[in-house]
Amino acid sequence: MSSPHERAESLATSVRHHAVGAYTYAQRSLDRVIDPATQRRAYDASHDLASTRPFFFSAAATLLFFSALPILLFATFAVSVAAMAVGGGILFALFWLALGVLVLVPTLGVTTCLALLVWAWAAGSFVVASAAYRAAVSWGDDASRVPDTRAQQFKQPPPVPQVRAEKKTANGNGHEVTAAA
Repeated sequence: MSSPHERAESLATSVRHHAVGAYTYAQRSLDRVIDPATQRRAYDASHDLASTRPFFFSAAATLLFFSALPILLFATFAVSVAAMAVGGGILFALFWLALGVLVLVPTLGVTTCLALLVWAWAAGSFVVASAAYRAAVSWGDDASRVPDTRAQQFKQPPPVPQVRAEKKTANGNGHEVTAAA
């Protein structure tokens, strides 16, 4: 069994190991976001400020330390509000689109019925008009008259009478007199 002193050392070693791992992870993440040369310049500038004006630097560091949590909470709140606004906008749009579909579907049903009714009326009118036209054209064509029309096709037309035009002469005072031939 291990003594309490050994357990305390192993706990301290474990905490140190996790702290080093967290620091390394934070440093790698910061290196991905900010160039290491830029980080070095910022570190040097803050070191120079801390060396030349320690009271001002300590006031700024204290202000930053105590303001960091509210600033992070506000940033989280702002991102959450923006996400909710986008989500709310999407839900708002989906609600009105669904309401529009609820109006569109019955409207399409009515217009489909109306279109089919007009089409049936037009097609029926065409069929009835065609039948009426055929009936009107064949109204005088009875089966009993068919032989008469065929017989008339072979007959000669009646002769045209030959009439001579009469000569007329004028007598000078505007009256015409028929000349005797």
